Amino acid sequence: MRFKAIFTLLVGFYIIASMFSFVQAQNQADALMALDKQEFKRALEILGKLESVSPKDPSIDYLKGKVYVAMENSPSALASFNRGISNGPKYAFNYIGLGALKLKENNQVEGKKNLDKALELTQSANVPVLIAVSEAYIEAGMLKEPEPLLTKAKLLDNKNAEIYIALGDIYMTQKIYELALNNYKKAIELDPKFMKGYLRVGQLYVRDGKYNEGADAFKQALAVDPLFAPVSKELGELYYKAKKYETAKENYKKYVELTQNDISARIRYASFLYLTGDYQESIDNFEACMKDTTTNVMLRLLGYNYYEIANYVKAKENLDKYFASIKPENILASDYEYYAKTLDKMGGNEAAAIENYEKAMAKDSSKFLLNADIATIYKKAKNYEKAEEKYKLIVSRSAGYKELYDLGMVYYYQKKYPEALEQFEKMKALKPDLYLAYFWAGSCKAASENSEQPEGLASEDYQKVVDILKSNPDKYKKDYIRANAYLAYVTFTKEDYATSKGYCETVLAIDPENAQCKQMMEFISKSQK
Repeated sequence: MRFKAIFTLLVGFYIIASMFSFVQAQNQADALMALDKQEFKRALEILGKLESVSPKDPSIDYLKGKVYVAMENSPSALASFNRGISNGPKYAFNYIGLGALKLKENNQVEGKKNLDKALELTQSANVPVLIAVSEAYIEAGMLKEPEPLLTKAKLLDNKNAEIYIALGDIYMTQKIYELALNNYKKAIELDPKFMKGYLRVGQLYVRDGKYNEGADAFKQALAVDPLFAPVSKELGELYYKAKKYETAKENYKKYVELTQNDISARIRYASFLYLTGDYQESIDNFEACMKDTTTNVMLRLLGYNYYEIANYVKAKENLDKYFASIKPENILASDYEYYAKTLDKMGGNEAAAIENYEKAMAKDSSKFLLNADIATIYKKAKNYEKAEEKYKLIVSRSAGYKELYDLGMVYYYQKKYPEALEQFEKMKALKPDLYLAYFWAGSCKAASENSEQPEGLASEDYQKVVDILKSNPDKYKKDYIRANAYLAYVTFTKEDYATSKGYCETVLAIDPENAQCKQMMEFISKSQK
């Protein structure tokens, strides 16, 4: 009797333990589903409840780390993976999470060490581990390492849809779109409700610039699961690239709603509004998010937004907070650029503005033309020698008509007329119908003459100015008057009074009080009596 009671009790404990394990696994599946749908807050809530019951479960630490990675919160992810390794040294996945983070930090030695540890613990025979390690390498752009792992995974389980997603990701990274598409479609064939497969097909088409096909793929995904939030986000980004901004915003709003107003989704939406040029709306959304959290991305883009609406004080305030809170190696070239532009606009910060423009170019050499902004600062300060250095540097790389004009003007301000003329002559060759090239070429030649008895060196250029501008003289009135007045005076000194009179009349029709032309007209009138 006593044995029967003990047996019944043991069976009861076994049933309870089994039910507990089932509930635990089900809850983890719910957390994973929330993660896939980018409902990060909900995922963390589920995992938090599980953790309160099983505080030493390394699988919970891993899932929390995955959520933090998706939220771009690397410090919290790192803490979760390390805690998971401490709680379960033989549980492979936390080593994968840690290894992926190290690869993301460009620490390949530590990254590979942790990924190898995960493979060692599972004797390279666990399909989910093989897939996860492969994904870590793919995300880091290391495409040779995952191929043998995925080949082995296929041998162990060729019906696993995730394997084909990883293979497709390798090909998509290499821009071998046809092979990528075949693998994504294979994943969908194996599991017709596998949302990641539909998502990847749409992403592939977008990356290949095929927006209509991408939209069709995402709509097909919504037909399978209309509540899968990432699809709406992808549609928003697709329509943004297609310059259909209102449709893009509608889809992004839908994304936020489907994530149950998850804070990460709201931050992404606010970031998206910056991209679409809705700066004030972006600010409003970021400031609403700040009631719940403040991130470096938020501070950065608040600074950008405030600059764009010309609130330079608030732009500097947010960018100052951003620079104070972020590691120097994580600062973007555009951060330095926006800060420099903000300081430049505020005035009185010229040295700091130049310093930040230089930092932006050092970080990203494609921002070479920021040298023009530095040159402008020097030009405003009448430091033409320094401005010349920058413009010469620009012209050595990009000799367009604007660059030639800028360099020509700083030469002109320094009275280096031959050097200035050389730039304006090049402009004339590039833009034969641009009056400015002729106007300043003429000005250089006129400056080299005796102003009392000009030889007429500038006549040909100034005549070209007159010919170009005469159909709309009011648009550039000052330059039009100057060209006509010069021609009037040169012909006057050569006693070609009939021609001079014509130019004078043109000037006086626009500027009746022009003293020089009035005097010449008086003289011509008297001489004709």
